[in-house]
Order: sequence, then C-alpha cells, then structure tokens
Amino acid sequence: MKHKKVMRRNLTATALAGVIVTAAVTGLTGYYSAQAALTQEATKYLSQLRDSTSQMISAWFSERVLEVQSLARDNTIEEFLANGDAPDPASAASQRLVEVVSLSRWYEAISLADAEGLGVAASDAHVVGNLRVPDRTISPARWRVRRLSPAWRSAAAP
Repeated sequence: MKHKKVMRRNLTATALAGVIVTAAVTGLTGYYSAQAALTQEATKYLSQLRDSTSQMISAWFSERVLEVQSLARDNTIEEFLANGDAPDPASAASQRLVEVVSLSRWYEAISLADAEGLGVAASDAHVVGNLRVPDRTISPARWRVRRLSPAWRSAAAP
C-alpha cells in the first residue's frame, strides 16, 4: 500500500511536471508566434508609411517645381527680365513676387537675380540690389563645400 502511494505520488508529480512543461512550451510558442506576427505587422505598417511619405514628399517637390516653372513663365517676370531693368523693389516683378508669396503657404520669400548674381526683384524689398549670388557656374556639391569653407567666406566678404 505504501508502495502504491509512492507510485501514485511519483506519477502525479510526473504528470504535473509534464503539464507544466507542456504549458510552458505552449505559452512560449504562442508568445514567440504572437511576437513574430506583431513584428511582421509593424514592419508592414512602417513600410507602407515609408512608401506613402515618400510619395507625399515627391509630390510636394513636383508641385514646387511646377510652381517655379509657372512663375518663370509669368508675363510680368519675363518682361522684367527681358528688359534688363535696374533693381527696383517697387517694380512690377517685385510686386508679383510679393503677391505669389502672400498666396503661398510654402514660401517666406522669393528673389530673382540677374546673370551677374545681383538681386533685381524680390518679395522682400531689402533684398533688391543687396543680394549677391556668388559664382553660379560650379556644381551644387562644390557649392556646399565652398560655402562652408571659412577661407572662402573671408575671401568673399566685402
């Protein structure tokens, strides 16, 4: 009888250990499966977000390019540049730029420079005649390097 009780206890302990191990394995498997599914969903969501954000940014830049192209074809601007008028903050071109800036939520200022780099019309009257755009024949990559170079800055200062 004592032997049966011991066997029963051992069998109960073994069965209980088996149930605990099975529950732990099942729980861990469920946890890792859920974690993998959640990671996969998060990755999918972030990829979609990345793609839609990229499309929005591309569309935004395309719209700005179209605006600049449209402004470049504006009769007032074309006539002003074709006539080679002197810098004048009260010119029709400057007034047109003021109007464009006031209608846009994207620009805080727009300026036009002549072939020599002098600001000839702008939405900000203080820029006209004072803006000096340095050498425009260099590549954008070189422009960034030169612009940040202290030696170049001191050489370009008036």
